Amino acid sequence: MTSLPHATVRTTGSRWYLLVVFCGALCTAILLINHFYTRGYPIQVSFTHAHGLESGDPIRYRGLNIGSITNIHLDTVENRVHVSARLTNEYAHLARPDTRFWIVHPRMDWSGILGLDTVIGTRYMTLHPGKMNDTLASTFTGSETAITVAPANSLSIVIHAETAAGLRTGSPVYYRTRPIGTIISVRLASDATHIEAELAIEQAYKNIIRENSLFTVAAGLKADAGWSGLHVNVDSLSQLFLGGIDVRNQTPLGPVAKNKSHFTIAETTLQPQQPAIALGDKQAHTPPVYTSDLHWSLPNSLWFDSEDRAQAVVVPWNNGYLGPRSALIPPDGHIDTTLHINQQLFTSVQEIWHDETITLIDGTFADDSIPSHNVPRRYVSQPEDVLLVLDTGRVFPLSAGHVSIMDDGWHITSAIEENLLPLGTPVLGAQDGAMLGIVLHAPLRIYPLPERIP
Repeated sequence: MTSLPHATVRTTGSRWYLLVVFCGALCTAILLINHFYTRGYPIQVSFTHAHGLESGDPIRYRGLNIGSITNIHLDTVENRVHVSARLTNEYAHLARPDTRFWIVHPRMDWSGILGLDTVIGTRYMTLHPGKMNDTLASTFTGSETAITVAPANSLSIVIHAETAAGLRTGSPVYYRTRPIGTIISVRLASDATHIEAELAIEQAYKNIIRENSLFTVAAGLKADAGWSGLHVNVDSLSQLFLGGIDVRNQTPLGPVAKNKSHFTIAETTLQPQQPAIALGDKQAHTPPVYTSDLHWSLPNSLWFDSEDRAQAVVVPWNNGYLGPRSALIPPDGHIDTTLHINQQLFTSVQEIWHDETITLIDGTFADDSIPSHNVPRRYVSQPEDVLLVLDTGRVFPLSAGHVSIMDDGWHITSAIEENLLPLGTPVLGAQDGAMLGIVLHAPLRIYPLPERIP
């Protein structure tokens, strides 16, 4: 009898089962790691009002979504709204201890409509980052109003007023109806006797604020009625709605105000002058200026000689002095001549270069040697905004609109007294501080430097 073959069964499915289990566990781990990584940094901010904010609404900073609201809870004991949220890990560093949060929502007042993008869109929470800090915070007290931030390197001053009328956070600070700063905060003084408004003046306009500057509330309406109808000043109308503070200066100008200086709102009936002021920091880079004093005598047909004198402002130029020729070189036929510059006596006057109007004299003939000074200079053919150097570090601004081109130079048409600008006053370009010319008298004018001077 023939025996039947015996079949052997081999089991291999268990290996594939283990592989499937391993892959599933790996995917789960990856998903969990990704979830914990992307869930972000948790924070909680408390407010007195939610302003319609809902779970799922975004957290935005400079127009970017940097997180989202996860939960909103009303605390009936503290009567506050606690907003739980998460910042994405990329922006978790913004949760610094002094970071400020607030809710952006539609709000209308005399300063305009704020949060207009939330009228038909979602509300959102935004922030102003605190100072850089290695420590992160997770619990914050939110601000009920938007935070106004002072620009970098701005001048901070405080204004005292009887009431807060016309003073609103975020409103402009005006000079000649031009905004030069912002009201950062309006608060009641610690003793409740007055209102304190903190102003931030932009860096470019710091020089406008002087120790004797006057401040008034910029609220009002200017209108003129005539045969042609009613004309409303648009700038005044904007001030009526925006409010703010108006800055005025008076002559003579006081020193530039220091940071954290305090002022009091002045009477609106005051009409101070508005003197010229140099903007920016070009006055800090003016060349040194010195006074020249020239004495000479001329023979006279009578028993005595006639004596004369000329004074001017001169500028160190390489190893010499540049200035008006009439104040450095005596007339023909002179006798007994003496020249002092910066109280240094010149034993001889030698010209290195000159034209009919200005001269460059050799400085090596002074009692003491002068320091070499290279003055940046630039040739110009058309008037431009300039700075007149009254003395080292102090300038007087003059716009191009106050000069007119004549054959003998740029005549100054502004109402400036000749004695305020000494003969030889250096003239610098307002934009780059390069020397462009000097001031001459009779008539008062600017003499542009020739294209080439040694």
